[in-house]
Amino acid sequence: MPAFWKLPWGSFIGKEIARPDFKPFFIGGVSSFLLLGVGINLTITDADRKESPYYKQFVLNERAHGGHH
Repeated sequence: MPAFWKLPWGSFIGKEIARPDFKPFFIGGVSSFLLLGVGINLTITDADRKESPYYKQFVLNERAHGGHH
């Protein structure tokens, strides 16, 4: 068996997923994605988004004042 750094990318991922020690990382990754990526976004209303300075500046591309950026 070749060393892990010599494996093709797909083979390396497959080998890592098959390891028993990978399960906690998988569970942690999925739960983090669901809580932070999906869960928080479900709690934010459209009114919250429109009042947010981040949303106004970066999503709507509005400038609060004439900055140089």
